Amino acid sequence: MNSFLLGIEWQATEIKIASVINEGKKFRLISLDHLSIPQSEPDKIKAIFSSWITAKFPIGSDIQAVITIPESQIFLKEISVPKIKAKKLNDVIFWEATSFAPMLPEEAVIQWGKISGDEKTQKIAVMVTRNSFLEEVYSILEKSGIRIIAIEPTSVSFGRLTHVQLNINTLLVSVEENETNSVVLRAGLPVFSSSASASLTAMKEQRWKLEKNTTEELAESVKKIISYWEERENQKIMQVVLVGEGVKYTGLATAINQFAQIPTIWNKPNELSNIDTAGQSKLAFSRFLIPFAAVLRLFEKEPSIGINFQPKALSEKINLDNHQKNIARVINSFTVINSLALLAFFVIFLFLNIWGLSLSKEINQTKLFVQNHPAQQFIPEINSTNNLIDRVDKLVLSQKDTGARLRLISLLTPENIVFTNLQLNNDKNEKWVIKGTGDRSVILAFYEKLRADSQAKEISMPFSNFEKDKDNNFEINITW
Repeated sequence: MNSFLLGIEWQATEIKIASVINEGKKFRLISLDHLSIPQSEPDKIKAIFSSWITAKFPIGSDIQAVITIPESQIFLKEISVPKIKAKKLNDVIFWEATSFAPMLPEEAVIQWGKISGDEKTQKIAVMVTRNSFLEEVYSILEKSGIRIIAIEPTSVSFGRLTHVQLNINTLLVSVEENETNSVVLRAGLPVFSSSASASLTAMKEQRWKLEKNTTEELAESVKKIISYWEERENQKIMQVVLVGEGVKYTGLATAINQFAQIPTIWNKPNELSNIDTAGQSKLAFSRFLIPFAAVLRLFEKEPSIGINFQPKALSEKINLDNHQKNIARVINSFTVINSLALLAFFVIFLFLNIWGLSLSKEINQTKLFVQNHPAQQFIPEINSTNNLIDRVDKLVLSQKDTGARLRLISLLTPENIVFTNLQLNNDKNEKWVIKGTGDRSVILAFYEKLRADSQAKEISMPFSNFEKDKDNNFEINITW
């Protein structure tokens, strides 16, 4: 069965379609189609699509599509929110979106993308469209046999097929014969749009020639949009990019540049390396730029992931399916892990049993060898000697090294000091009391030497040591 990929640009009164066939390892463009449709008449649009499908593709073909919708169908706003977890962020965005979009919350379908952020805050581009509009588009196309993979804003499709860098604030101006659409892009995401009716009076065979007053009107309109947005958002538009059915209207970019004082360029689409365009002219390619860009999304690994407007009923079904798949995945993973754990436990248990039997046998053999060894007769004597050594060791270690401290005190003692008593306290405080007689100045000198050189924790003495100049009885307390 052949597989067909469609990029569909959905507008109010016309639809552009780029049709590509998947031929295994390569893709080939098979047609570029333009369908005129009536406004607000779903049954007639459905009939037009069904006729086109029947004429274009074999019965039973697998047809996938990415649809782009104009920003005029989307309510846009840039918001600043704290850096929070995804679940809370979705809730914040929902309440922000339903506060600025003029529709009931149950009618709002919301998508968003991150513009920028730091450690505390982040800028978010919020996009809201009506659920009833999406349901109408799905009904028309899916009943015609087309499987819709994604619906995205036109500007998002445009970013996929342009040489222009969209990482700076950009005004994208789409110049059509009956309407001019302007969209402000921040980091490639739409945050503001404006539409104005236009009457480009140039003849079809001379479409690149605009009347001077028409050129100036368009340039003035673009300048007003730029001024309004810059004043409201307190930011600057850094570039203007023009697109329009493959026509580069002479002088328009220059006029906008002069009016708005902002670099203005015409878009130059990238070459398609993965699609055989079957010799289509650059003019045709440019006129179907957006459908081409939309169909490229189908070449991505997961084309449904990203900004994707879906009717609420379908979105809930997809979320439920994904939830069930996640549960099944978790259960399967848990089952596999348990199975591996049980297998590992069984292997370890078997190994330990075998190792235990072997170890028990070796232990028994070792015990038997030790019991029968001739050295067993010396064991009582060795144990007795070890016990004696242990007691001597404990006795030596339990005694304090009082000798070293006594030697130190004797070295620090002046000649005119006479000791009368020395009390040694062997408890945990290790407090000594030295008593004797001596002159007041000699006692003080002895006290200062002890404090400076004895390495004791504390040295103290009572004031009674200094009652007399000569032959004073003194007492000095030392805590080691």
